Amino acid sequence: MAPWEPACSGCGRKFSTRWLRISRAATWLTNVEMETGPARFAEGSLKFEAGTPNVAGAIGLATAIEFLESLGRKALWMREQELTRYALWRLREVPGLRLLGGGQAEDRISIFSFVIENKKPIDVVTSLDTQGIAIREGDLASLPVLKRMGVSAAIRASCYAYTTNKEIDQLVAALNQTIGVL
Repeated sequence: MAPWEPACSGCGRKFSTRWLRISRAATWLTNVEMETGPARFAEGSLKFEAGTPNVAGAIGLATAIEFLESLGRKALWMREQELTRYALWRLREVPGLRLLGGGQAEDRISIFSFVIENKKPIDVVTSLDTQGIAIREGDLASLPVLKRMGVSAAIRASCYAYTTNKEIDQLVAALNQTIGVL
């Protein structure tokens, strides 16, 4: 288990273990300038304190947990598999689309990374954005895996319990329109 379990908006659960309490534990600093001189660090997990607590994130996390618990794990997994099967079926209709990862719903979760033949991911995503569809593109924080699949950038669409088949249909229609325009 990691020393920091991320959640919505950087909020999560923090805990300290013995390996974090040792004085040699690394301290990461980004986007700040430090004064020269001796540094004093707090002990344990306090060493990684980021400042003002993310109150809205904690409330959002609690609400998300309540929502997920209301669905139940089995129902949530069944819904995700249903969406995955539907999205895989529909995405196969897009000319030139190459899905990265397993092609069967049982082999994946409802996150779909793909490339489209002869189309730059940034151009595809920009076009989709003008049609009201927001998905990610780029190295997706997984460049080594993408390189193993023969690409350096990809497009990623994600579904979850609240995604509808209609939204998947809108994505596929927008992809087909984008392919015709680019």
